[in-house]
Amino acid sequence: MLVKLLTTIVIATLIVPPVSAEEWATPPVVGAPKKHIGEGNSSCGAWTLERQQNSVRSTLYATWVLGFVSGQNADDSLPDFLKGVDAGAILGWIDNYCRSNPLEKVVGAADSLVVELLRIKRKP
Repeated sequence: MLVKLLTTIVIATLIVPPVSAEEWATPPVVGAPKKHIGEGNSSCGAWTLERQQNSVRSTLYATWVLGFVSGQNADDSLPDFLKGVDAGAILGWIDNYCRSNPLEKVVGAADSLVVELLRIKRKP
């Protein structure tokens, strides 16, 4: 199970393109959202339900989020915002975000996490 999870994370990391610091600082163009493929398109409400049930699908959600966040961290123009952060912290943050924002998409939660980690990393 662990080998399968790690393999999926590596594949997801290779698929998800990183976003530069300028793109994070610039609001998106209205009407031109970027496309995301996979479990990130599910609602936070679905994330919360699956995580509470500890279902197989919750593993897919978690793997997608870890791959997405790791992919963003691979951008050399950004600081290593995952240094000192583990998978449990990431998934716990997403759990809290999704409980508070059930209508958001999981990708929105993951985006918000990356922005928050960058904000923390850049604190003096």
